[in-house]
Amino acid sequence: MVNNEEDRKIGQTKFVDVTAETERLKKLDHFWIEIEKEVSEWRLWRFAYLDTDLTETYLPDLTHARFNEPILLIHGFNSKHTIFNWFARELWRHGFRYIFALDISSLIDLDNASTNLAKNVTIIREITKAHKLSMIAYASGGVLARYYAKFKNGAAHIRVLTMIGSPHDKAQYLNLLQSKSGATKEELEQAIDYFEDISSTISEKELYFLTQINIGGSVWSTGKNGSAVRFIPLPDAVNISVGETQLRVHKHRIVFRLVQPFLIPQIAIFKIRLLTLVNINSPISLWIHSQGRLTQQYPRQGFLAPHQEIAIPENPMIIYTNQVELNRDRPLKLVIHAFENVRLQQKKIGRIDIPINLDSLPRVEYLSLLGDDSQKIDLALYAYIP
Repeated sequence: MVNNEEDRKIGQTKFVDVTAETERLKKLDHFWIEIEKEVSEWRLWRFAYLDTDLTETYLPDLTHARFNEPILLIHGFNSKHTIFNWFARELWRHGFRYIFALDISSLIDLDNASTNLAKNVTIIREITKAHKLSMIAYASGGVLARYYAKFKNGAAHIRVLTMIGSPHDKAQYLNLLQSKSGATKEELEQAIDYFEDISSTISEKELYFLTQINIGGSVWSTGKNGSAVRFIPLPDAVNISVGETQLRVHKHRIVFRLVQPFLIPQIAIFKIRLLTLVNINSPISLWIHSQGRLTQQYPRQGFLAPHQEIAIPENPMIIYTNQVELNRDRPLKLVIHAFENVRLQQKKIGRIDIPINLDSLPRVEYLSLLGDDSQKIDLALYAYIP
């Protein structure tokens, strides 16, 4: 609830059309309005813009929104919603108008916290009349969001889940709990039990409709003196490591540019899942591209050794995620190339061309890329319009 002084200032403001994107927006200060509610102990905020002289307020509604889908920002331990000030301003400048953020009181009891998160998601969906929303979660907020997606039917209400600098390893999460939360031994044991539940891959149905993006910084500092912790990829998300410390990765422009296209509705999303490798005796790599768009290599650097410890087949790995703007007048095609590294020379195993008809989406297709020497790479393609 906004206090009386803010109520007075807002009452004096002039409301204007925010559809015109001008340079003036860049000079405005951030402004959060608290949403009054009774069903949750957490504070829920909505982002708007307020002039520094308090003469004009920019408040979003359906007629002013370029994109109607809401975005919820979730912070981590010992923080608050204002850590997303920069990110919210960038979202606003790019046409997003339904931007919400939470102040979370506790993240130790993930089950109770995810119940509170579910209540606030319901409030946001009621305000915006939206069926789904996108989440951007920072640090341990990403652990909470993932738990909510897996165990509170959250995957049914999330279109895109972006986890930035989140601790996806049990040891990392335990270090963070001990250094940030002041939790008791019993609370730590309970939290780790919850963590064990969320570390596994989500179901195939959820994997199909929920797009997860896992972005990590090059250095993650935990504890008073700080310690470097390596980036942990997830088998059911697109994994990206950026050259920034964990403490700053949530305001990195490259991170925003990576996330922003997936937040736009009216796109087609393609995912490719690596299932099994058969008769692979040399290091391999896969190159995937769609209609001249982003070309992506798996693994991102070098080659995948034939006996390297990887997540397949017990935990099949998402190796490619991309979005394409809807254009039914232009045919789409995914192309997958496979290469092996023989005596330090790159040799092509084969390729698959996959035509995509937007009228046939959604679809799941199981593919096999075959080589001349009986090599076989089994893949699953998920293509759908959120």
